[in-house]
Amino acid sequence: MHKRKLYLDKISPFIDKPLIKVVSGLRRCGKSTFIKMVMERLAEKKVPPRNIVHINMELVEFEFITDHRELYRFVKGRLPAGGGRKYLFIDEVQEIPGWEKAVGSLIVVASPAPRRLPIT
Repeated sequence: MHKRKLYLDKISPFIDKPLIKVVSGLRRCGKSTFIKMVMERLAEKKVPPRNIVHINMELVEFEFITDHRELYRFVKGRLPAGGGRKYLFIDEVQEIPGWEKAVGSLIVVASPAPRRLPIT
């Protein structure tokens, strides 16, 4: 596997930001391999494997994820409460109708509660 250091260095500052990152490119150009490299970098940073969910929609084992609700339920069931940052990687995400609703909701749920100011 050819390490894509330039690409890894470009995405690294954004990895722990609550933004959805989309890796796009031509068919068979190495998007899935790049995702694996990002996951390896997380492992090097001692991110527990239980805090990483990788879904590959090309695999039959994930064919039950047919919409954003199933995606949300699956991810919520796989990620433990507490225990640091969580990471979700989805290959062929376009196969899941409404995926952006599920991912957006997961970001909101994972974000710390806003600090409430006292009413005076």
